[in-house]
Amino acid sequence: MLVAGLRVVVVTNISMVSVGAVIGIGGLGTWFTEGYQANKSDQIIGGIMAIFVLAIVMDMLIMLGGRFATPLGTCVACPPIPAQGAGGGRFAMNFIGQALGYVFTAGNWVGPVGLAARTLEHLEYTAAAVTVSALVAIPVGLIVGHTAAARCS
Repeated sequence: MLVAGLRVVVVTNISMVSVGAVIGIGGLGTWFTEGYQANKSDQIIGGIMAIFVLAIVMDMLIMLGGRFATPLGTCVACPPIPAQGAGGGRFAMNFIGQALGYVFTAGNWVGPVGLAARTLEHLEYTAAAVTVSALVAIPVGLIVGHTAAARCS
Protein backbone atom coordinates (compact mmCIF):
# COMPACT_ATOMS: atom_id res chain seq x y z
CA MET A 1 0.00 0.00 0.00
CA LEU A 2 2.84 2.38 0.82
CA VAL A 3 4.60 1.57 -2.46
CA ALA A 4 1.38 2.18 -4.41
CA GLY A 5 1.00 5.58 -2.78
CA LEU A 6 4.62 6.44 -3.47
CA ARG A 7 4.20 5.46 -7.13
CA VAL A 8 1.18 7.75 -7.46
CA VAL A 9 2.96 10.66 -5.76
CA VAL A 10 6.12 10.35 -7.85
CA VAL A 11 4.36 9.99 -11.20
CA THR A 12 1.96 12.83 -10.38
CA ASN A 13 4.80 15.10 -9.33
CA ILE A 14 6.79 14.29 -12.46
CA SER A 15 3.88 15.48 -14.57
CA MET A 16 3.09 18.48 -12.36
CA VAL A 17 6.70 19.74 -12.27
CA SER A 18 6.37 20.38 -15.99
CA VAL A 19 3.71 22.99 -15.22
CA GLY A 20 6.35 24.89 -13.22
CA ALA A 21 7.95 25.99 -16.48
CA VAL A 22 5.12 28.47 -16.89
CA ILE A 23 6.51 30.44 -13.92
CA GLY A 24 10.14 29.90 -14.96
CA ILE A 25 11.16 26.98 -12.76
CA GLY A 26 12.66 24.88 -15.56
CA GLY A 27 12.71 21.16 -16.13
CA LEU A 28 11.25 19.40 -19.12
CA GLY A 29 8.28 21.75 -19.07
CA THR A 30 10.43 24.40 -20.72
CA TRP A 31 10.16 22.35 -23.90
CA PHE A 32 6.39 23.05 -23.75
CA THR A 33 6.67 26.78 -23.17
CA GLU A 34 9.53 27.34 -25.62
CA GLY A 35 7.83 25.14 -28.22
CA TYR A 36 4.57 27.04 -27.78
CA GLN A 37 6.31 30.42 -28.09
CA ALA A 38 8.22 29.31 -31.20
CA ASN A 39 5.19 27.46 -32.66
CA LYS A 40 7.18 24.20 -32.75
CA SER A 41 4.76 21.34 -32.21
CA ASP A 42 7.54 18.77 -32.50
CA GLN A 43 9.28 20.32 -29.48
CA ILE A 44 6.04 20.27 -27.47
CA ILE A 45 5.27 16.63 -28.30
CA GLY A 46 8.93 15.73 -27.69
CA GLY A 47 8.64 17.18 -24.19
CA ILE A 48 5.45 15.25 -23.55
CA MET A 49 7.11 12.04 -24.69
CA ALA A 50 10.18 12.68 -22.53
CA ILE A 51 8.03 13.27 -19.43
CA PHE A 52 5.95 10.19 -20.23
CA VAL A 53 9.04 7.99 -20.52
CA LEU A 54 10.52 9.49 -17.34
CA ALA A 55 7.29 8.79 -15.44
CA ILE A 56 7.12 5.19 -16.71
CA VAL A 57 10.77 4.51 -15.81
CA MET A 58 10.40 5.95 -12.30
CA ASP A 59 7.15 4.03 -11.77
CA MET A 60 8.81 0.76 -12.79
CA LEU A 61 11.83 1.41 -10.55
CA ILE A 62 9.60 2.08 -7.53
CA MET A 63 7.47 -0.99 -8.32
CA LEU A 64 10.57 -3.21 -8.55
CA GLY A 65 11.98 -1.68 -5.36
CA GLY A 66 8.69 -2.44 -3.61
CA ARG A 67 8.75 -6.02 -4.83
CA PHE A 68 12.28 -6.52 -3.51
CA ALA A 69 11.39 -4.87 -0.19
CA THR A 70 8.24 -6.96 0.33
CA PRO A 71 8.79 -10.27 2.16
CA LEU A 72 7.84 -13.36 0.16
CA GLY A 73 4.31 -14.60 0.69
CA THR A 74 2.86 -11.23 1.71
CA CYS A 75 1.94 -9.90 -1.71
CA VAL A 76 -1.73 -9.85 -2.58
CA ALA A 77 -2.34 -10.39 -6.28
CA CYS A 78 -4.83 -8.10 -7.95
CA PRO A 79 -7.39 -9.61 -10.32
CA PRO A 80 -6.56 -9.04 -13.98
CA ILE A 81 -8.20 -6.07 -15.65
CA PRO A 82 -10.27 -7.09 -18.68
CA ALA A 83 -8.97 -5.86 -22.01
CA GLN A 84 -10.77 -2.90 -23.50
CA GLY A 85 -11.66 -2.53 -27.14
CA ALA A 86 -9.60 -0.41 -29.49
CA GLY A 87 -10.04 3.33 -28.99
CA GLY A 88 -11.38 5.63 -31.62
CA GLY A 89 -8.43 8.05 -31.51
CA ARG A 90 -6.10 8.55 -34.44
CA PHE A 91 -2.62 10.00 -34.52
CA ALA A 92 -0.96 11.62 -37.49
CA MET A 93 2.10 9.43 -37.91
CA ASN A 94 4.22 12.17 -39.44
CA PHE A 95 3.45 14.35 -36.40
CA ILE A 96 4.78 11.66 -34.06
CA GLY A 97 7.71 11.11 -36.41
CA GLN A 98 8.57 14.80 -36.23
CA ALA A 99 8.41 14.70 -32.43
CA LEU A 100 10.66 11.63 -32.34
CA GLY A 101 13.01 13.38 -34.73
CA TYR A 102 13.18 16.34 -32.38
CA VAL A 103 13.83 14.14 -29.34
CA PHE A 104 16.55 12.12 -31.07
CA THR A 105 18.35 15.08 -32.64
CA ALA A 106 21.80 15.18 -31.03
CA GLY A 107 21.75 18.95 -30.58
CA ASN A 108 18.69 18.71 -28.34
CA TRP A 109 20.52 16.44 -25.85
CA VAL A 110 23.46 18.65 -24.90
CA GLY A 111 23.93 22.03 -23.29
CA PRO A 112 22.03 23.76 -20.52
CA VAL A 113 18.68 23.39 -22.30
CA GLY A 114 19.27 19.87 -23.61
CA LEU A 115 17.25 16.79 -22.71
CA ALA A 116 19.86 15.42 -20.28
CA ALA A 117 20.14 18.67 -18.30
CA ARG A 118 16.39 19.26 -18.29
CA THR A 119 15.72 15.68 -17.17
CA LEU A 120 18.10 15.99 -14.22
CA GLU A 121 16.58 19.35 -13.33
CA HIS A 122 13.12 17.81 -13.58
CA LEU A 123 14.12 14.94 -11.27
CA GLU A 124 15.53 17.40 -8.72
CA TYR A 125 12.24 19.29 -8.56
CA THR A 126 10.30 16.03 -8.40
CA ALA A 127 12.48 14.77 -5.53
CA ALA A 128 11.90 18.02 -3.64
CA ALA A 129 8.13 17.78 -4.15
CA VAL A 130 8.02 14.10 -3.12
CA THR A 131 10.12 14.84 -0.02
CA VAL A 132 7.76 17.60 1.08
CA SER A 133 4.78 15.33 0.37
CA ALA A 134 6.34 12.53 2.43
CA LEU A 135 7.10 14.88 5.33
CA VAL A 136 3.40 15.70 5.47
CA ALA A 137 1.87 12.34 4.56
CA ILE A 138 3.95 9.90 6.63
CA PRO A 139 3.15 11.43 10.05
CA VAL A 140 -0.52 11.75 9.10
CA GLY A 141 -0.53 8.14 7.87
CA LEU A 142 1.06 6.93 11.10
CA ILE A 143 -1.53 8.77 13.18
CA VAL A 144 -4.46 7.52 11.08
CA GLY A 145 -3.01 4.01 10.89
CA HIS A 146 -3.00 3.72 14.68
CA THR A 147 -6.66 4.60 15.08
CA ALA A 148 -9.49 2.10 15.10
CA ALA A 149 -11.12 3.79 12.08
CA ALA A 150 -8.25 2.78 9.82
CA ARG A 151 -8.20 -0.92 10.77
CA CYS A 152 -9.80 -3.53 8.55
CA SER A 153 -12.56 -5.64 10.07
